[in-house]
Amino acid sequence: ALGYRIRTFRGESDLGGVRRCYREAMASACASDGVHPSIAKHAKATLKGVLASAATVAETFVGFWVAETSRGGDIVGCVGLADRQGGDKNNNNNLKEIKCLAVDPGSRRRGVGSALLEAAEAGHDDVLLDTLGGMDAALKLYARHGYAVVASKTVPTKGSGPFELKTLRKTTTTTTSETTPTETTPTTTPPTTTA
Repeated sequence: ALGYRIRTFRGESDLGGVRRCYREAMASACASDGVHPSIAKHAKATLKGVLASAATVAETFVGFWVAETSRGGDIVGCVGLADRQGGDKNNNNNLKEIKCLAVDPGSRRRGVGSALLEAAEAGHDDVLLDTLGGMDAALKLYARHGYAVVASKTVPTKGSGPFELKTLRKTTTTTTSETTPTETTPTTTPPTTTA
C-alpha cells in the first residue's frame, strides 16, 4: 500500500490542511541551499491569495487535488490546475497551468508529488508550469514526467538579488484514426512559428 490517496479538494474542510502543507513545503524549500529567498514572499502571497479560502481555490483553479494519508486522512500534498492566462504565442487558449504543487516535507520521496502531478495532468495534452531555477528536486520531478524548459528569465528583486524563473511545458499528442504513425509531434518541444 502507498500510504496515501489522491482525491479532489473538498472545500473548507480541506483548506486548513492544504494551507499547512503548502506553508511547510515552502518553508522547507526556503531552508534549502540554492533556493532564492523570494520564495517566502511568493508563499505568503499565495496563502493570502489563491489559497486564502475555499472560494478563492474554486475561482482560481479548474481542478484542485490533495494527497491524504490512508490512515488519519491528513493532507500531505496538493496541486491545482488553472487555465493559463493569455494562452501562448500560437493563440492556444486551451493551455493549462500546474500551480501550488506542494508535498509535506515528511512525505517526500514516496511518489506523492508524481501522483499529484499525474492527477492534475489527466485529460490535458498541453500543460505549463513555472518554477525557480534553484528548486532542483522539483526540476528533476518535472523532467521525469516529460516536462522541458521552454523559457527562462532573470527576475530582479529588491534587496535579495535576482532569481531565475523557469517555464516548463509538457505537450502530448493523442493519435486519432486519421493520423498515421509517421505523423507524430515531439512531446517535449512546443511548436515554433516565424513571423
